[in-house]
Parts: sequence; C-alpha cells; structure tokens
Amino acid sequence: MIWTPRSGSSARTRRPDRSWQPWRRRGAVCTAGGDGVFVKVLGREERSSDLLFRFYRWLRFRGLGDEAIASSLKQPIGQALVSLLAAGDGIRTPRLLDVSEIDANRLALAFVRIQGSSLDAVPAERLTDEVLRGIWRLVADLHRAGIAHRDLRLANLFLDDGGQAWLIDFGFGTVAALPQQLAGDVAELLCSMAVAVGPQRTVDAAVAALAPEQIQAALPTACSPTPSRPRPGRP
Repeated sequence: MIWTPRSGSSARTRRPDRSWQPWRRRGAVCTAGGDGVFVKVLGREERSSDLLFRFYRWLRFRGLGDEAIASSLKQPIGQALVSLLAAGDGIRTPRLLDVSEIDANRLALAFVRIQGSSLDAVPAERLTDEVLRGIWRLVADLHRAGIAHRDLRLANLFLDDGGQAWLIDFGFGTVAALPQQLAGDVAELLCSMAVAVGPQRTVDAAVAALAPEQIQAALPTACSPTPSRPRPGRP
C-alpha cells in the first residue's frame, strides 16, 4: 500500500500508483511525465546506522530531548509525518508525494525534487547576508509551528537556484517540541553556520530573525564549557 498526502494535510490509503516509480531506488529520479522526484529508501541498514548515530548523540550530548533509542524504528513514518505537517504549516520543505512499502524491511519516501544544492556544497559567495537571514526566518517559522528539526547541519539546509532556503530531512524531527529541543536547533545551526561564514555574520543573521530569548536559551547548549583536568601537582 502507498500512503499519499492530499491537499489540506489529509491522507488516505489507495491502490499502488506506480506513476512515480523510479529508474533506481535511491537518489534523484524522474516520473513518466518528466517531473523531478527525490526518493529516499529506508531499510534495515539505514535503521542500524540511525541507531548508532542516536547512541552517539546520547553519549555526547545530554539533555537534547532525544526519544528512546528503540523508538527510532518508527523513524520512516515519523519523518514522513513531520515533513507533511511542516509543509502544511507553510514551512519551505520539499512536498511529500508518497510513502511506499518496497518489501517487509524497506520503505521509500518520495519528495518533489528541488533544483539546487545543500548548503555544505554551496560556494561561499552565494551565502549572502540575505540568504543567511532567510535561513533563520525559516527556522523561526518552524519553531512557531512547534516543530523542531533536531539535525540542523548545513547538509540539511538546501539553497535552490532562485536563492531561497529550504529545510530537508526531518529524520530526527519532532512535533510539539520541548523548549530544549527548539534551543538545540538554534545552537546547532549557530555552530554549523559559523564554521561556514564566521561567527559575526551568523549571529547578526540570527538576531535579525529570532527573538532574544530564543538565542539566549541556545547559549548554554552552544557554549557549554568542557571541564579541564587539573595538572599533576596542582589543585
């Protein structure tokens, strides 16, 4: 069966529609009508790597509000649901077309393909101050909808050919997000963006789009000091 989103964020189950079926089961493909579709296949191997990554986050970062590791087996459907709800709230994210069961162990998520590049592959000259402010406005809109992305690396931000920013990959996303999850989004984006464009431009763009309390809440997460070990012979 295929779960297909309809207008108004409603959904229904229907007979399999093979019109979007890709030439291959991963990556960017085309439908029979020539429309661009991005297909993400999630199977046993992807779930295993996801479990390892969540375990690393649990060891490295405490208090991020991650759900129990075992519950990430629901991740493919959760990702589809958060993407659908974000798009329904007007967040600029690729539209979900279908969720298809390939076999007992694999699901395929099909999204409208956006022409452009993820921010980690965008030349520095394209990351103008207006683009940076647009990214933070996108995050502000997401948080006003009560949604946390929870993996705001540059690889999960997309810049289309028209210079607009998009949010992609809600694999860790959650709705009705806790305050620490929203703060974690801001902290992660502050750090990842600062590496690419520098701290000053990053903070200036964030201040232009976010409320002061949103940035203040993120600072303990972004700037928590690492305890230093005393040297031998010293207190």
